[in-house]
Amino acid sequence: MDYIEIANRVYEERYSDAKFLILAGSIVRGEGTKTSDLDIVVIYEKIDKAFRESFIYEGTMIEVFAHDISTLKYFMYNIDYNDGRPVMASMVNEGVVIPSETELSNELKRIAKDHIKKGPKETDIDKIDSMRYNITNLLDDLKDSRNRNEQTAIAVRLYEDLAELYFRSRRCWRGKGKSIVRIMKKYDPDFASKYNESFNLLFKKEDSSKVIELGEELLNSVGGYLFEGYKLEANKEWRID
Repeated sequence: MDYIEIANRVYEERYSDAKFLILAGSIVRGEGTKTSDLDIVVIYEKIDKAFRESFIYEGTMIEVFAHDISTLKYFMYNIDYNDGRPVMASMVNEGVVIPSETELSNELKRIAKDHIKKGPKETDIDKIDSMRYNITNLLDDLKDSRNRNEQTAIAVRLYEDLAELYFRSRRCWRGKGKSIVRIMKKYDPDFASKYNESFNLLFKKEDSSKVIELGEELLNSVGGYLFEGYKLEANKEWRID
């Protein structure tokens, strides 16, 4: 309730000319910590251009994403759709409307929910092959890592890259960083648990065997290791005479 009261004061003091705010993020999901910021989507009737700004209000870090309905749709249907992460749609769909729900806020939530249900843009085969090639090299490096520092550096890369391959190859909305396992659980709780346990084993006990198995499982689902015959061409215009 304190955060809702803060959001109300932010609305009254800084964005009273907006139609409403949507308070979103980990706080609304019940996953917030002492250092969590407040994610707030500000919806205007019409603005010249969307913007993002950050500030501290009453000791709380605030991140604002300002839109009207047209710019919000652009970010959902173009940027987030192509990137595979439903950033704006999730905030709108999960968020709490401040100061109160309106016909427009209900319409935006419907649009966001439909967009999430549609799923991200399908990843083309060239992108999948590029990911296979990079993961092939990382797994080979992990098998032959010479010390803890090398192992950790490779594992950090694999933690992100294997997750992206999982999400993109299945045409699922993807998570990034700390949200990877949380998002993965929505699609396959058992796999998410195995993913988490495999990397915990590596980071805590320097045992990379389960991460290697996990990587090979994901690679095999899209054609296996890729090195022999892989070719990537540069644009003809990439030259300086």
